[in-house]
Amino acid sequence: MTHGSGTRLASLSSPVSKRMRVILFTPILEVGGVERNVERLAHGLHPDRFEPIVAWSDVWGPIGDRLQDAGVQVVHLPVRSKSGYRKAVGALQSLGADIFHSFNYRRDARDVSAAREAGVPVILTGRVNVREWDPELRAQDWELERNRETKRIVAVGNVVADVCASVEGVSRDNITVIHNGVEIPGATNGTPAFRRNFPPGALLIGFVANYRPEKDHQTLLEAFRRVLDCSPGAYLVCCGLNVRGLKQRLEDMVRELHLEERVKLLDSQESVSDVYRSLDLYVQSSTHEGFSNAIVEAMAHGLAVVATSVGGNPEAVMDGVTGLLVPPKDPARLAEAILELLGDPDRRHSFGRAGRERACRHFSLKAMLEGHARLYESFQSAQPLRRPLAAANGKVVLPLRKDAPAIEAPCGIPSSTGLSVTPEYKPPATRQTEAETTIFVTTIGDQEHFCKCVEHLRSQSVARPLDIIDHVGPMSAALQQMIDRCNTPFYVQVDEDVALFPEAIKMLECLMKQSAPDVAMICAYLWDCETQQAIQGVKIYRHAIVKQFPYRDTLSCEIEQIARMKAAGYTIKILPPGDRSTCFGEHGGQYTPETIFKRWQRHFQKHQQMGNMKWIEPWPERLLERYLESRDSVHLYAFLGAVAGVTSGAPPDREIDWKETNRAFESLQRYFPADPNSDTANK
Repeated sequence: MTHGSGTRLASLSSPVSKRMRVILFTPILEVGGVERNVERLAHGLHPDRFEPIVAWSDVWGPIGDRLQDAGVQVVHLPVRSKSGYRKAVGALQSLGADIFHSFNYRRDARDVSAAREAGVPVILTGRVNVREWDPELRAQDWELERNRETKRIVAVGNVVADVCASVEGVSRDNITVIHNGVEIPGATNGTPAFRRNFPPGALLIGFVANYRPEKDHQTLLEAFRRVLDCSPGAYLVCCGLNVRGLKQRLEDMVRELHLEERVKLLDSQESVSDVYRSLDLYVQSSTHEGFSNAIVEAMAHGLAVVATSVGGNPEAVMDGVTGLLVPPKDPARLAEAILELLGDPDRRHSFGRAGRERACRHFSLKAMLEGHARLYESFQSAQPLRRPLAAANGKVVLPLRKDAPAIEAPCGIPSSTGLSVTPEYKPPATRQTEAETTIFVTTIGDQEHFCKCVEHLRSQSVARPLDIIDHVGPMSAALQQMIDRCNTPFYVQVDEDVALFPEAIKMLECLMKQSAPDVAMICAYLWDCETQQAIQGVKIYRHAIVKQFPYRDTLSCEIEQIARMKAAGYTIKILPPGDRSTCFGEHGGQYTPETIFKRWQRHFQKHQQMGNMKWIEPWPERLLERYLESRDSVHLYAFLGAVAGVTSGAPPDREIDWKETNRAFESLQRYFPADPNSDTANK
């Protein structure tokens, strides 16, 4: 991907000295999710740093009126016609913008071409959906043309970014994810005016979305018919724009289901906040979704959410924490989830509180504005956007939250002597008594991964004690030390090559606390950066149960321990796998030839013996192909490790101590030196 050339490009290399002029382009200015985001950016970008200009091409609407009333410059770029295109190029040249950010999609490349021809230095394009309009998932020629002129793609969610990368052949490194952000409403007193339209004590369910086929109001109506059979006090309210007459067809369906007294299909509301404040539960029945503004708005208003598990919905809704996820086009499951929360006010309110906190922390308007500001200014200044961890006396201070004492953890790992702390390292005693969960990090000397792991623990949304299991082998002994050293009700095990997402510890803790007392362990998935798939990787344990089952030094000590716990009547929960958006963090991604060799060797040794890793079977061929394409020694040793694991025969029935010499690796280095400058390579 390249950016458009222009005479003003050199000015971007100078220090920040003036406001950046940013053109925000959208074809239409009617009320919709994309258009609302453009409006929020135009209003919210800091006026001392940015001069936003909104441009449109096809349809004027209420968004345009509001922008003009607020004093935002709005310009018409009629790029769709031949004569209008030349006018648009001239208008862009006269504006002298630093950045052209197009929110256009499913159209053509004329807006981007006009910006390039006008000499705008930086062109950005957005992605807001999962291509529900493209059932064959095949990139169009005009999309490829747009990408050739685009400096960076901005996606509203990880799933949207993944689809873009896969279909359009764009490197994931060239896509920046900035989630939609919404205003966080303050507390209000009294009954909202909208609520007064319904009887006292009514249970009010809402869905805020334009009447479009992909929003699947039909399934929601079918589900609500079932809800009424069990909850006769329920009402359903939908509101949005009537797209291509779909609302009339839905009104016919309401009459066919005899729901006229309980369902209100309203037009777009002037004060949608008043609608949210009136609801008891928010429901989203979409068959496709990019990243829903409405879901985040509902969470910001403290509402529990029932949504379909499609697109970016699982990125917004934490299943079992802020709401419930159900399959699309399944009215029975949708009705079941709605009834589950209508019948449990305490859980509904707990989900609502957690959802509001999540919206405040991750999906606020402030977060969205800051994300765009950082992106825009990254093209103006070469200064790094992230500051390194502040180190003092060989330790990193980890302020996990503003109102909590700091946790200290080591930042350096000497290659042979271990961390700069003893295995008896403990966090401050006051922290132990405050928290219910201890985080244990196991290390074998991978300094780069460990420092990144610590940095991600630093960004967790809750503060929890951190304890380091340093250079303890074999793994069964390291795991046993966690049992012996834990003095909180729960503990989480994290390997040093794991980077947890900010909500991970809180989610694990919530899931365990909501589980039955006989649940001994919950295992969540991580995104494996090397194999690009979800793998079981981060676990939370109930200490009172697990300590009854000491680890044994067997081939797979964790599986053996789980089998004993199950035999004793305890429950093990494995969360369902999914894509990157449902994972709790990332695993690996930066291996050395030695570590990647050992990883694949051990994978295949265990699979040879136990046969429990079917996914691994095609990988020797894939690893070889990867090496032949890249000629990278890391990929070579991944393949060699797989071969060593396949051909090594039955491994001993014990865990490997990673400190031991790996004879296969050392022997292979004689013929395939991992380091071209090593003594072996020079002989």
